[in-house]
Amino acid sequence: MEIRYYPDTDILWVELESPRNSRGRLVDDARILRFNPDGALAVVEFLYASDGVDLAEIPDAVKPDVLDYIRQNVPAPPSGNGNDVELLAHLLRRAGFGATRSELAAAVERGYWATVEELLTASGDQRISDYLVRRFHP
Repeated sequence: MEIRYYPDTDILWVELESPRNSRGRLVDDARILRFNPDGALAVVEFLYASDGVDLAEIPDAVKPDVLDYIRQNVPAPPSGNGNDVELLAHLLRRAGFGATRSELAAAVERGYWATVEELLTASGDQRISDYLVRRFHP
C-alpha cells in the first residue's frame, strides 16, 4: 500500500494495489475509485482532502495506516466559524488584491464565505473612464 498527498491539488492518493490499466469511477464529488481489470479496488482518490475524507471504501485492515498518514500530512480544514484571520489574509492575497488591516478586519467580521462571495460578485459601475484608458493606452 502507498499513500501520497498532493498539497498543490489537495488530493490524497491511497494505492491499495498497483493500478494496471485501472478505470476510475466518480463516487461523489470528493472521491474517485480506480479498479483493475479483474475488478479489484486499486486506488481511492480523495479530492479536497483537507476538507475531510470518507473512508468507507478503505479496507478495515489499512484504515489505521491511512488515518495516521492523514493526521501527519493533510492540513486540517479551516476553523468552523469561517473567521480565521490567516485564512482570510491568504484568500485576499490569492485573489490578487491583498488587504489593508482595516479591509482584513472587515473580512473577518463578514466571514470567509461572505468574503468569497463579495470578491466574486461585481458591484457598482466597474467601467474604466475613457480618459484613463487613453492616458495609458494611446
